[in-house]
Amino acid sequence: MMNRTKRCMVLLSCLLAIILMIASQAQAQQRRVSWRFYDNNYAVGIGLLQVEKVQVELKLTDDQIQKATEISEKLSEEMRELYMSVPREQWRERGDDLRKKVNEIAKTAAMKMAESMDEAQKNRWLEVALQARGPAALPDDYLVQHLKLDDAQVKKLNDLNVAQREKMFEMFRQARDQGLSREENAKKFTTLVEEMNQQRLDVLSDDQKAAFQKMQGGKFEFPED
Repeated sequence: MMNRTKRCMVLLSCLLAIILMIASQAQAQQRRVSWRFYDNNYAVGIGLLQVEKVQVELKLTDDQIQKATEISEKLSEEMRELYMSVPREQWRERGDDLRKKVNEIAKTAAMKMAESMDEAQKNRWLEVALQARGPAALPDDYLVQHLKLDDAQVKKLNDLNVAQREKMFEMFRQARDQGLSREENAKKFTTLVEEMNQQRLDVLSDDQKAAFQKMQGGKFEFPED
């Protein structure tokens, strides 16, 4: 259960992540953002490079680790500036636009980091990032193309993403109003994400499911912290 909880927290929407980050003054002062709170594969990938176990898995050199740190800090700052440039009461209604902009800056950061990696490192990096996000990575453009998802499937997956974000907003509000503990929050989020992920997988054909599983490579055990 604990391992599922850690992975499911990756799937929290970027918008919720920024709310959580900025709502806490201590967190807002930090230079790094937990990879678990990113919403797209590029940002998840950058955040994961700050995890020592991932660095070892990818066989990163000291120079690569330093570059990853610099890129991660810059990405976190750009994301924070993006959301702080928009009135807080507009975050929800402008969510799609904000997520699009986050994806753009995260993609630029990821491409810059990839320049310093060999093919084996890049391939494993993608695999670990896909494991971190699981079915929530659908329908990223890369997966749409690789899995040959049709328009109807893409629409269903996008609708599920919207539904999950709405439910998470409501859960976040309830958790805040009711003062729920971190453990209680994690349990509720885990249950929701597992249900939504199953619905996402149900959209795929058996062949697409098998291909998606293969893309994730050998299982990676995510650290406790």
